[in-house]
Amino acid sequence: MFLTFKSIDNEGNEIKFQTEYEKLDNKYIFDDLSVENTKVELMMNDENVIINRFGDTESKFVFIQGVDTLAYYKNSLGLELKMNILIKKITIKSKQLYLEYDLILDFDVISSHKIWILFH
Repeated sequence: MFLTFKSIDNEGNEIKFQTEYEKLDNKYIFDDLSVENTKVELMMNDENVIINRFGDTESKFVFIQGVDTLAYYKNSLGLELKMNILIKKITIKSKQLYLEYDLILDFDVISSHKIWILFH
């Protein structure tokens, strides 16, 4: 089984890749081809989405419609951040996921993101 991942930020930086995934219960596990030695564990239900990355890059993002949440990010260079996520839109369908959100650090929006994941 394959998925297509696409993200774009407010500066026009785009990431797009297609990769195989494994599904275990409500978890989708796949390689994050945007960074080295990193996997993604995606969990979703009708109301929320959790994205965990582990390996050289670690992060945990929780997306709950109508709720601002905390995010954690750490990379192999030692950069470590705790941020807030301002969720703008979540669309969860059987074969696709769409997220639109802002990352907030010290009360300032540092970036805006859109993510599409299509399951084939």
